[in-house]
Amino acid sequence: MKKFNKHTRVRDHFDRVKNHLEKGSDELVDSLPLFIRIMFLDLPNEWTLKMNKFDFILNVKLHKSYNTSIKIIGKVKYHEFILPQNNNCDYLSINEFLSSELIVLENQPYTVQDFILSIGYNGGIHLTSDQIKHKTVFENFIEKHESISLYLLKQIGQVVIKMYDEIFEIEKGEKLFGFSPTFKDSPMIVNGGRMLDGLYYNKSILQFPIIDSNLIGIRICLDLKLVDTSIKNGVIFQIGNRKFKENSIITLTQEGSFLIFRHVKGLEKQEIKVKVNEECNRNFSNLEFCIYPDGKALYAENFFTKFQSPTKVKIQLGFSKFCLGSDLSGIYKGKFYNSTLIIQSITKENIMRPLISTSIRKLLKVTPIQLSYQTLVRHFY
Repeated sequence: MKKFNKHTRVRDHFDRVKNHLEKGSDELVDSLPLFIRIMFLDLPNEWTLKMNKFDFILNVKLHKSYNTSIKIIGKVKYHEFILPQNNNCDYLSINEFLSSELIVLENQPYTVQDFILSIGYNGGIHLTSDQIKHKTVFENFIEKHESISLYLLKQIGQVVIKMYDEIFEIEKGEKLFGFSPTFKDSPMIVNGGRMLDGLYYNKSILQFPIIDSNLIGIRICLDLKLVDTSIKNGVIFQIGNRKFKENSIITLTQEGSFLIFRHVKGLEKQEIKVKVNEECNRNFSNLEFCIYPDGKALYAENFFTKFQSPTKVKIQLGFSKFCLGSDLSGIYKGKFYNSTLIIQSITKENIMRPLISTSIRKLLKVTPIQLSYQTLVRHFY
């Protein structure tokens, strides 16, 4: 029976909370605490993996004045504004948000998590809580200020649901371009009122899903203009999923005047190291990095094969993401310009099928093509 399908019920919880928010239903009092507890607080937890299977870096988008918008009612203080009004906002990880101060009672601070569980553990998930703080928040704030509590609860629900909505837009194909964890992480396209000739990545990151979980070969094509040949460990891109340590991690880094393309899977490793063409520091160079189903890797520059790896490492990715400008955790970043990105899967018959294609210069029409490992002349599409 579908009602007992554990894989669909996790999404049912999300849809129920979203429906209650959209309708302004007071049933949110029961649905949101349950959703937050099972999603973020119960351990061990495979639900977050199910909801965020691509391993995106996610943040809760908050009102710019969230930390400072404190309203006082007698001896009670609470943070009034949670939901952002525009792009002028702050960001926190979900754990940072749940641990942030929301209410102060008798000079004792209580977090968003305390507030949510005080609702859930007093007549919802449980009849009563065995923790004094949940009883205190419920009796001294929630029961005495019901309208304020519901107002805060709805704002909390909206920012949490919005965080996941972006993922589902990607899964349904409604959001084709990559997205950044925060607005300040976005690559620059305009500087001083002038349109740049490519997206400028400087401490920037765009995340794209690799939706084909049965990928056996991959081709990455991009145009690249470097900014500084003294940069060390500057990540151009990385592909993988941090939750699956045994799977492939594919990385392109800049090490001074060299580019290093590295594929690591467990104890296996293959690497291509190439000297940066001086032209790449002044103009865009068209670069291709390929790993075929049999594990062979190659590098092509301006549509001609330049290097083939002597070692073989077969790809194992599953659901994963492509991070442009950063490593998978958003820690190590590069500095460069890029305007076109094409990622294709490779079949056993060497058919290149489009997965991701984006360009700020023109509309791309990428169709499947056949390219063998031995093909020397290699156009993007």
